[in-house]
Amino acid sequence: MPVLEVFYMRASPPSYAVLALLKHTKTPYKATELDYFGGQQFTEEHAKRNPQKEVPVIQDGDYILCESVAILQYIADAYGKGLPDLYPSDPKRRGTINQRLAFNLCNLYPSVSMYTFGDVFGAPSTDQIKSKALRSLSVFETILKDQGTKFAAGEKFSIADIGLLQTAICMEAADFDFSPYPLIAKWYETCKTQGAMWEDFKAIRDDLHFFLKNPPNKDALAQLDKKRDASFQQK
Repeated sequence: MPVLEVFYMRASPPSYAVLALLKHTKTPYKATELDYFGGQQFTEEHAKRNPQKEVPVIQDGDYILCESVAILQYIADAYGKGLPDLYPSDPKRRGTINQRLAFNLCNLYPSVSMYTFGDVFGAPSTDQIKSKALRSLSVFETILKDQGTKFAAGEKFSIADIGLLQTAICMEAADFDFSPYPLIAKWYETCKTQGAMWEDFKAIRDDLHFFLKNPPNKDALAQLDKKRDASFQQK
């Protein structure tokens, strides 16, 4: 039986969310790293897996899937049978998890990652970016306050927490001050107790911290942009 393969990059928190869930569900997998600055994500080979030329992507036999949220949902359904709370079948519980994942994907993660690491990857931070990130964090703090539970979507650890952890990782890697958001800080520390999967999140935290302290030069970013632009030109 083929082993599920994950295509990822070191500087990609969504990739590590997928790797963490695979470890949490004890799913055998092969991890294939793509060279970010080498532009491996822009090759025709990778475009066949994902026309957006992004990561993460999984290949499970003949089945290929991209978009981290969809991958988390698939892995929980396909390989999390012994962990039903990861992605419960009850429509209301599942709906809450889906909402948290959508909130993170569309609001929290992009705003916080841009605020904490935009400078590193060529997108200078502005007051507007900072304001949007802090608003998103206030919303997450309010969600945790109103819900009053241990985890982001209830009393049980779920893929909602794994999705949201990629945002918290960016904050810790950038030495962000969690003190204005005590419930987020408490939730984050609780998530760190969830077994072996934390090893993958520690890895991306350390990678991001390294990138912050050792940012790529402007020439490297310019070359990467050229590769990206060239890869999307119609032939």
